[in-house]
Amino acid sequence: MRRAHLRGIRAAMMGVRVGLLVLSAGVLVWTDRRWDAPCGRIPNFVSLPLMALRLAAAVAL
Repeated sequence: MRRAHLRGIRAAMMGVRVGLLVLSAGVLVWTDRRWDAPCGRIPNFVSLPLMALRLAAAVAL
């Protein structure tokens, strides 16, 4: 019973980790597309900390 419970927790944490990594990749693509947009740039002080926090959260799990 305990092993099955731990296996479920590990699977859930892996899902969260994959979700965070996918979200980080999405932000990178979005930032890259906006970077050269004529309407304006996303400042590094906004995009880089957001990416770093999501990446750190994904690695920490």
